[in-house]
Amino acid sequence: MIRELIAQGESKTVEFKRDVPKNHQIAQTICAFANRAGGILMIGVSDDGNVVGMQPERIHELIEKVPNILHDAIFPMILPEIYTYTMDQKMILIIQVFPGSNTPYYVKNKGRANGTYIRVGRTNKQADEEMIKELERHKLNISFDMDVHEELMETDVSRLIATLNNEFQARVTKEKIENLKLINRVGDREYLTNAGAIILGKKDNSTIRCGKFLGESIIDFSDKKEYSGNIFELLEKTIAFIKNHLSYSGILQGSGLKRKDILEIPEEVLREGVINALIHRDYSILGADIKIAIFDSKIEITSPGGLPKSLTAEEIYNGRSEIRNRILSNIFLKAGYVEQWGSGIPRMREICKNQGLKEPEIEEKGLFVVLRIFRKKRMTMKTGKTLYENTITKTMVVREEQEEVLSLIQQNNELTVREIAETIEVTESSVQRRLKSLQELGKIERIGSKKTGHWKVKNKDTDS
Repeated sequence: MIRELIAQGESKTVEFKRDVPKNHQIAQTICAFANRAGGILMIGVSDDGNVVGMQPERIHELIEKVPNILHDAIFPMILPEIYTYTMDQKMILIIQVFPGSNTPYYVKNKGRANGTYIRVGRTNKQADEEMIKELERHKLNISFDMDVHEELMETDVSRLIATLNNEFQARVTKEKIENLKLINRVGDREYLTNAGAIILGKKDNSTIRCGKFLGESIIDFSDKKEYSGNIFELLEKTIAFIKNHLSYSGILQGSGLKRKDILEIPEEVLREGVINALIHRDYSILGADIKIAIFDSKIEITSPGGLPKSLTAEEIYNGRSEIRNRILSNIFLKAGYVEQWGSGIPRMREICKNQGLKEPEIEEKGLFVVLRIFRKKRMTMKTGKTLYENTITKTMVVREEQEEVLSLIQQNNELTVREIAETIEVTESSVQRRLKSLQELGKIERIGSKKTGHWKVKNKDTDS
């Protein structure tokens, strides 16, 4: 195992030191490991992974000295495993730290406020106040969404009932909301929990920022939106934004040879990705939001909060999960958005694989997790124009929908919105949008009132 870890390089759970670091550096690293996923400090390995080794007598001295250093420097007490490993006839010292249950661990002479460290990527970072609070919640086995947000207002209750009635398709009462831990009673007072505030969109960082970028970088964008509101509105608005910037393929089916438009990435995959970000992000990290970036080749969903504990991307692919926000996860499960915990990412990968798409990937980048969903491969035309294979653009779909309505009006200019909707089997609101677009393009105009008037198709010479 040690040989494999060295080959993989430094990470959030592995740190190399060529020689013995100063006492305070050892203490910081051990604290950082214990406060998060645990880890291994290897002494006798250079930063680039080259095993330089140590003298045996020096190693034996350290095996006795390190426990005393840690005992004097760290609170609460940490008892790591300390042993030697020989590789290529060179001896190195291994200090293995396990995830602590008595967090936060801190360097005594700096105090808890300034001496608490966490592991972020390959470095040790001083924890801020919010992270220290999160470590305290971990010790008490409380998730952030279970904590109190603010004193409950009557409008919070009515909004929660209305929101969940719509999502659960069942009658929701105040008692039900209490059972779901969206509100909490302490003595004779009632409080809205963080979960309740997140569902209502009352948290400052309950926002999703979306952007469509030109090419593969975030330098130039063609569209961007910022969405806020209750958590289910966030989901729907975000999915609509993504779909609006993806391509469709058209297939003919049925006896009438009607065309069915197929989204280049299955909507189920998009939903799983956004839901995963909403229920697993770390809401205790202030000043950070979920970000959706659409590039030519992929979609990136960036969620604040690293992977919990020692969880790896490979374990997530295999269905393992650790729930960061227990109440939110339970709400989405009861609302039918989640089948079972841990099944989302494996299902996404399976769907994409069956659709001939590259399987989505997860990457941990410091205190953020990036989920990449890959788009269809593209082909470059001789003109230099890039198109998706076997696809038509959203603009082409909209144009054809307009032409469908225009053709009906040309045949009968007295058709009502309802009659048009019934003929082409779409909603009346969809017909109204198409009619409005045709009017804005100068292709038709309304003569007379809505009830007794009729449509006039303009000549091609006046088309815009």
